[in-house]
Amino acid sequence: MKHKSMESYCDTFTVYFCIFSVFLGEMSYLPLPPAGADDDSGDAGCHFWEESDVARACAHGIKRQMRSMLAWNGGWTWLGVRSRGADASSAFTEACVSARHRNRYHGPLMAAPNETHVPLSAAAPSTPALPLKRPKKGQVLKLAVESLSYGGKGVSKRPEDGFVVFVDRAIPGEIVNARIVKSKAAYAEAVPVERLSESPHTVAPRCAHFGQHLCGGCKTQNLAYSMQLEQKLQQVRDLYETGRADTIRELLEDAAKAERTGSPAEGAPAGLGSASAELHIPEFPPIDDILGCDEQTSVFNYRNKMEFCFGTRAWTVKKVEKGAQQEPEFCVGLRPAGRWDKVLNIDDCDLQHPLANDILRYVRERSIALRLAPYDNIAHEGFLRILMIRSATNAENELELMINFVTSTDDASPEYPAMSRVLEQLGAEVGERYPNVVCVLQNTSSSMGGSSYGEEERILFGQRRFIEQELCGMSFQISANSFFQPNPAQAQVLYRRVIEEAALTGTEVVHDLFCGTGSIGLSLSPYCAALYGVELQESAVLDARSNMKRNGVENAHFFLGDLDSYDVSSQLPPADVVVVDPPRAGLHKKLVQHLARSGAKRIVYVSCNPATQVRDIVRLLQLQPKYALRRITPVDQFPHTPHIECIATLVLTAKSQSKKYELSTHVRRSGSSYSSKRVRGTSSGFALHAHRARNKCLLWFHVATKGQLTWSLTHCDN
Repeated sequence: MKHKSMESYCDTFTVYFCIFSVFLGEMSYLPLPPAGADDDSGDAGCHFWEESDVARACAHGIKRQMRSMLAWNGGWTWLGVRSRGADASSAFTEACVSARHRNRYHGPLMAAPNETHVPLSAAAPSTPALPLKRPKKGQVLKLAVESLSYGGKGVSKRPEDGFVVFVDRAIPGEIVNARIVKSKAAYAEAVPVERLSESPHTVAPRCAHFGQHLCGGCKTQNLAYSMQLEQKLQQVRDLYETGRADTIRELLEDAAKAERTGSPAEGAPAGLGSASAELHIPEFPPIDDILGCDEQTSVFNYRNKMEFCFGTRAWTVKKVEKGAQQEPEFCVGLRPAGRWDKVLNIDDCDLQHPLANDILRYVRERSIALRLAPYDNIAHEGFLRILMIRSATNAENELELMINFVTSTDDASPEYPAMSRVLEQLGAEVGERYPNVVCVLQNTSSSMGGSSYGEEERILFGQRRFIEQELCGMSFQISANSFFQPNPAQAQVLYRRVIEEAALTGTEVVHDLFCGTGSIGLSLSPYCAALYGVELQESAVLDARSNMKRNGVENAHFFLGDLDSYDVSSQLPPADVVVVDPPRAGLHKKLVQHLARSGAKRIVYVSCNPATQVRDIVRLLQLQPKYALRRITPVDQFPHTPHIECIATLVLTAKSQSKKYELSTHVRRSGSSYSSKRVRGTSSGFALHAHRARNKCLLWFHVATKGQLTWSLTHCDN
């Protein structure tokens, strides 16, 4: 896990205050080892820190102005640490920063009974690195791209010191000259200005807009698909490793705040932060190989839904001069990454069905001819907002298309009645021109944020408001506002794995939370006694009920409810198996609490965001350590993009499956705002020190995983 920077509060004033404090003898409380004392002297009642032990916590937060003072060498015992060569300078760095929290090591730190001390430097190099000099914005660096980060940016390191730089639109194996566009203490971001060496994994992209920093969609069309899968698998591994430690840190922060305020920490186990609390460190299984698409047939034209924005400001490569007025024009396409005010005009998107591209071009041509006004996202004026094109393959293996125009309301556009009549004409033209179009709809939206969810809907062409998709032997109806898996081919792969992980025998009660149109739940219904689905979107619940009747399912029930506040335990019968498929934000803390006390034998967690998935799993395992995480399977539903789907299976066992640690009060000074806690338990691989001084809280913990020590340093205010 990467070190957390403390630079935000180690400013120049703090640095010089630390130095001044040192000369006043403020650091004298650091215990000095007696002659011949061994480092592992916990049983003697005192723990002595090596220079590298002390330095690891804060070395990355010290200001660069300190470096001129690090040339001093020798005579360090007055600082409370022993000097040995190069480590001495880092020890001084740590000592200066520690002066800001000068109660940190006050008093002897007693070792737990029968506890063997594990040096904090066990996984650290013998000489901790000094804080790295960040590159300047605008500086051009020659960088070799090593891997892809979660989000699709290339990961590289500055050759001379290893400073991490994320390079947009760069792939592993490339060597580029990249210009720094953002520089922070721990990392920098850059864009390539020249590609010096091509990656051995490079392939020719199909999209004409790719590689020009234009479209905000595909990021890795130029990377071989096998390498895309390899990188995504590694990203999931990294997210699970770092996510576990980050979530534990958040739990400890919540506990520390709860201790100060006297209020319970929401989502944390009762008593965490008190003398009787227990902390559970979950064990994770090896992650399965990623389930990818068929490279020959399914890595393009796989999406069954695309949303194209209308606008009046076109995004172009040529930069508009400052102060110059850009003439309004008709745009329909995709927004560039990070922009909400401009639209990239496109004619084709290789991720959707080719016929949908024909419709996109026709709608642009006819909208301009009919003088339909595009919506201005800055002035909040205009009529056409979003063009949604959905596709499906029905039980007869026929293509069905839905065209949905999202428009402004009559309050926002004075010409709304006239525009609506013209839109009726356009809808009829599209329906008659393309036989596969089964419905053309208009949804009105008053949202200022450009939401595609309509508030009112009417039919412009056709006899129905939905299209039909055949999946896993069942037929599903999909309406304009309903969620359905965007990649039907990979959705079948995902659903079959969910069925396998649910391990149903025909007698179980299943809860399908965030059920959408009921596709996952109805796929499970033949194998269980009863199925109960809960969903927030009303149109999706109506679709789920229709899908239940359409497929002759009699043991399923679907309900409308907000799972952030919906009391599942009181509304539904107890579940034997729970399936959750939340949005990217993950599960609400209250829902995690419900799952922890549900008693379900199995929980199958489907997620489009592994980062929030691992957070929720760690919180759940802390609340109920008898659950064991048995399997983690990534599924690639979105080739050429950074997105990853992930299935995690938790099984209820007879006893705790986590390493348990007792948090007990160790040092407390009466009449002082300072207190110290230390984890004591059955393993020496985890250590915690929580400190409170001058209305600040510092949490410092070390987690041992397979013999390696990782650490995190966090500073939080009241």
